[in-house]
Parts: sequence; C-alpha cells; structure tokens
Amino acid sequence: MYMFAHNFTYEEARRETASEETDTVLSFRTIADWYSYCREAVVVYEIEKEEERPMIGGPGKIFQIDGSKFGKWKYNRGRQIEGHWIIGMSEDGSDDLRLEVCPNNERDPENRFIAPDGTHTQRIESHWRGLKRQFHISNFKGNFEDWVVECNWRRKIKITHKDLFEELLNVICYVYKI
Repeated sequence: MYMFAHNFTYEEARRETASEETDTVLSFRTIADWYSYCREAVVVYEIEKEEERPMIGGPGKIFQIDGSKFGKWKYNRGRQIEGHWIIGMSEDGSDDLRLEVCPNNERDPENRFIAPDGTHTQRIESHWRGLKRQFHISNFKGNFEDWVVECNWRRKIKITHKDLFEELLNVICYVYKI
C-alpha cells in the first residue's frame, strides 16, 4: 500500500519488497492485486465525495475547459489514433481540476473551447503534459477512468501537501468502514 501511495512501478515495488534473508520476492500478480485494491478504494472514495465538492464557474467567474486525447501514437510518432478523450475544467484562481472521460469516447470536433473574448486555455493545457507523461510512464493497462480518478486524487493530495500514504489509509478506512 505504501508503494502504491508513492506511485512505485511494479518493478520498483518488487525490488523494494525483496528479502535476501528469506529469498522471497513478491510476484507481479500480488503487487497488481494490492495496487488494484488501493485504486478501487480511491475510486470509490472519490465518487462518494464528489457530491460534496462545490461547483465551479458561475456569474463573474472564469474557468477554462479543454479536451485532450490520451493514447498510443501510430508507429511512436505522428497522430494519436487509439486512446481516450478527456475534458479538463479549471476555475481561475483555484487549484481545483475536474477531469471527465468523454462519454462513448467521443468529442465534438467543432467545439474548440475558445471564448469570443480571447480567453485562453493555457492553464488547463499545462495539466495535460504532466498527465500524459504519467500515463506513458505508468503504461497503465487497466480501467482508464479509474486511472484518471487516481491521478486527480494524487494531484489533490500533492497540492494540499498531505502525506500520500496517510491519505490512502484514510481512504481505505472510509471505504471499508474500518
């Protein structure tokens, strides 16, 4: 659980948990099961707590919306062809970032999210770089929507300067009523 909280790869978790004294190493399957358990708890927690989050936007508020596609590149270059569309939303002056996977993995190509007054989307676009780097580093093969929820949870913890492991324990206690 500690390794999941601190975003260790499976290989890093395997190396860290190896014991020379007993000559044992955790299998990738065991690590995957624990990571899955932790991710499931985070997703359930975030979904249940979503209703408590205040709405963004409103009269006199400016918020940015932008879409991006996460996926594989054809021949490792050129245009992305496989992947998932995500819409990101962020209110100016707030650290709150909302990420939504597009229903049916479709995005309206005519909706370019450009305001008539020239308001830009640079702030939300800067978030894509970090998320895409994490997506490619993690080489995630599971449920994409769960991965998005997990990334957003990690981001919120980092912004509030809380300990990821302690927050994961709080999540698990909340979800499993411990």
